[in-house]
Amino acid sequence: MAQSIVKQVSEILKLAKKVRNEAEFQQKPQYKKFKAKNDGRKLQRELTHLADGLMDLKFYEECIYWSHKIFEDLRISDKEDRHTVFNTLIFSYYNLNNYEKTLEYGQKSLDLELEQPAAQTIDTLVAMRVSASKIKRYQDASKYAKEHLKIQIVRYNRKDIKTHDLLISYANLLDHQIKEKNMIGAKKTIKNLKIFNLNSIDSNDVLVSMNKEGLKNLLPLSY
Repeated sequence: MAQSIVKQVSEILKLAKKVRNEAEFQQKPQYKKFKAKNDGRKLQRELTHLADGLMDLKFYEECIYWSHKIFEDLRISDKEDRHTVFNTLIFSYYNLNNYEKTLEYGQKSLDLELEQPAAQTIDTLVAMRVSASKIKRYQDASKYAKEHLKIQIVRYNRKDIKTHDLLISYANLLDHQIKEKNMIGAKKTIKNLKIFNLNSIDSNDVLVSMNKEGLKNLLPLSY
């Protein structure tokens, strides 16, 4: 049976790659027949592989379908497996502009408190930050931006990222703090922003610092 399912999944992915259009793929008799007779019972690995393949093709609606199917039929308890499915749901909903669901499954993923590569956690936090901002939940957006910034500071101190990457994280946090009218928080963020003396009330301190790094000529009107 397992061999048969592996072969079926392989054939379905070949069909998806050939069609390359999700709406058309959804109407293919071969795929509709496959959906009708397969559920998540004892097929977690195979259906996860199917969802991964559909994600690569940006067939987000079907990724969501199979991810929920796995959860409904298996009630996964393993944290790593749950995280894998949550990850698929987060980015499928995000790419379909369903920001509420992105936040819902993003939080479930974070609640697992698994040790993950920094880049993976950042991707989740960015999707959640943008989603919260899109639906004007600026306080939540600030929260996710702050968590993102904490990770970026660690990466910057290890020299894993460049200065402009860290500055972008600061800028995102400030943007959301201002949008939520949290001026106290924004002032605190600026106070902690010591790169190029950006926390100084004297703009000349910033110019001197940037000039030392050979970056003053990048400013508008620097000529």
